[in-house]
Amino acid sequence: GTARQAAQDNAVATVAQANAALKTVGALSVQIRGAASRGEGTAQLEDARDGALQTIANLTGARVFHQADGSVLALAGGLELPQDAATGPFALAPATAGLAAGVAGPKLLLSGIDVTGQFATQHTGQLGANLALRDTILPGLQSSLDQFALNLAISFQAQGLTLFTDGAGAVPGTPTGFSSAIEVSPAVRAVPTLVRDGSGPAGPAGNDAVITAVLGGVFATGPGTLAGQATELTANIAAQASQAVARSKTGQAVATSLSARLASTTSVSVDAELADLVKLQSAYTANARVLAATSQLWTDLFAAVTGR
Repeated sequence: GTARQAAQDNAVATVAQANAALKTVGALSVQIRGAASRGEGTAQLEDARDGALQTIANLTGARVFHQADGSVLALAGGLELPQDAATGPFALAPATAGLAAGVAGPKLLLSGIDVTGQFATQHTGQLGANLALRDTILPGLQSSLDQFALNLAISFQAQGLTLFTDGAGAVPGTPTGFSSAIEVSPAVRAVPTLVRDGSGPAGPAGNDAVITAVLGGVFATGPGTLAGQATELTANIAAQASQAVARSKTGQAVATSLSARLASTTSVSVDAELADLVKLQSAYTANARVLAATSQLWTDLFAAVTGR
């Protein structure tokens, strides 16, 4: 639940950053078109816009297309990202009360259109990744934990010991949210010997017979033992974490490669430009000397011809 709330908060922060970057791109595009119409250079403005576009791509997974008039078109989630919106264009309400199990998070809006599904399904940028965590990955893990908690409570109950209950002192009929509310039942807290003797006629009594029956027997509502299902649950979470790390490394490698390509095509290398400047200056000096010598030869030749 804490991780899911963090994903929601990160998505809200990402929306604010994406909106700011889109406004920057729109303003720079206006300046670029104006400078081009006046015959002025636009290299610095384009470099600044490229930086803002890279930010937008990281945040939203947008693809960028340069237009003939000097503007750019950014597409994400199959929709155009407006660069001149008075507010937004993205909007995502904060979840100030937290996100409970089974409760959907606020919708992501783009120009008033619900695009939560597109971004979460396609994992578009940081925004899509946070929405996928909030709406799919973490709820899936939460559901598994809830089901395990309910299986645990039912298994003890089936042996005559209501050991685990929710906050109301009952074993719930559905698993949703149970792993967040599970606790030792008030009856057992009041009479701890029930752990030894059981709390009903259905199960074994005496010493550790109840716990032994649960640990050694088949789990109430699933295959295998309690330890087997706990191991399977933990392995599933570990596998998803490992896959996420692998995807992250792949994504970082691709991002590094693309950044290098972008720098090689759009950025200005001060060292390279300075070296070219030195070459041009040397060539100019040499040509100036040739011109001076030619001028002197012309002067001498003119003097010889005219006898002066």
